[in-house]
Amino acid sequence: MIRQDLELKSVSNETVLGEFKALCRTEREQQAKFLAYLNTIEERKLFALEGYSSLFRYLVEHFHYSEASALKRIQVARLSRRFPKVYSLLAEGGVSLSALERIAPHLTQENALT
Repeated sequence: MIRQDLELKSVSNETVLGEFKALCRTEREQQAKFLAYLNTIEERKLFALEGYSSLFRYLVEHFHYSEASALKRIQVARLSRRFPKVYSLLAEGGVSLSALERIAPHLTQENALT
């Protein structure tokens, strides 16, 4: 478990900034990986093995995501299935999860970057 204060009071500003930059990169990479796993769980209906009727219910009830957060992740995961480039764009920081959620309903094979 992570301690709340993490004892950062004695860490230099340079170290804090350097570590924070590394964490930002890692967070984006983990988001892309999260979407890949979410897609696999949905495709295989693994949420049903855990006793849930839908991926949405699984995220909200089992992992305590808010309904809005669960919907956002599911929508972007489905978008990444249609457009695999989403994974690398997200991992590289070229686009955010929120931006992808907003454009997802409007993307088609004709207007999406390949």
